Amino acid sequence: RFRTLGICKALGIERERFRDWTKTGQIRPTLPALGQGTKAGFTLGDVYAIALFKRMIDTGYKRELSAKLISQFMGFVEGNPIEFLQYILCIVKTNPDTGEQDIQVESLGQGDRDTLQINLSAARIHFDVPIMDDIIGWEGMFMFNLVQLRQEVNAALEDV
Repeated sequence: RFRTLGICKALGIERERFRDWTKTGQIRPTLPALGQGTKAGFTLGDVYAIALFKRMIDTGYKRELSAKLISQFMGFVEGNPIEFLQYILCIVKTNPDTGEQDIQVESLGQGDRDTLQINLSAARIHFDVPIMDDIIGWEGMFMFNLVQLRQEVNAALEDV
């Protein structure tokens, strides 16, 4: 279990900013407080998701869009996918009727339709993703290296 203060210190988040994220429901503890005077707890997977949320916001993504993404990775007491995935590939779509943006994580290394190949420093990464099913309707993709994110978070947590 990780507490708010330790997470804020490790990830360099101002406590009031973190509190705002929890009050608005953008971040929620997997282990809620059991009563008055008790503290909520976050799993290691939650801490990774919070770090990803912060990274997205710091990169310029809106909090609402970032919260939609990480909501898929919070709430697991055990087996949080963010603890074992290497990369996540996200596609941003805008609803033409409402203008509201949505974000979805495409499957990584699975599927049989189309392949996205990315060459990073001469190391080719292959993702089988069904991105071409909807040629019109998506405006952007982004990818996060979760291996690096976890290493950074683990190192920061050691100092707390």
